Amino acid sequence: MIWLGFVCNLLAVTTIVAGGLLFAAHFWDAQDAYQRILGYAPHLLVASFLAYLVGELTNSSYVLAKMKVATNGRHLWSRIIGSTLVGQGLDTLVFTLIAFAGVIPPRRCSWPSSPADSPRAPTRLWLPPSPPSS
Repeated sequence: MIWLGFVCNLLAVTTIVAGGLLFAAHFWDAQDAYQRILGYAPHLLVASFLAYLVGELTNSSYVLAKMKVATNGRHLWSRIIGSTLVGQGLDTLVFTLIAFAGVIPPRRCSWPSSPADSPRAPTRLWLPPSPPSS
């Protein structure tokens, strides 16, 4: 079932790329917008594949197995929740780093240098700075 999802994702990206390579209709004036938005799909596909593999292999093959040994096969609920937290965290980290590499400037992806810089520091991690008030 996992591979079916990969194949469907690949088919969708292939269709999007093929649509971008075709000549636009004479009345279509948004080809640049199409390319800017959907032309990024192959990059997202690679990020998605790699993040999924890292997250799933870490979750089920490593963390879940190590936790089973550590708990002597007991506490299934904690093993499942703990390994899922690690796996999904890595999935999100890998996807974000690959998908947005070179797109979002690093200065916009960092914590404020001090709490005085922003009273909402935790919400500023991935959000661009607010426009200056006039």
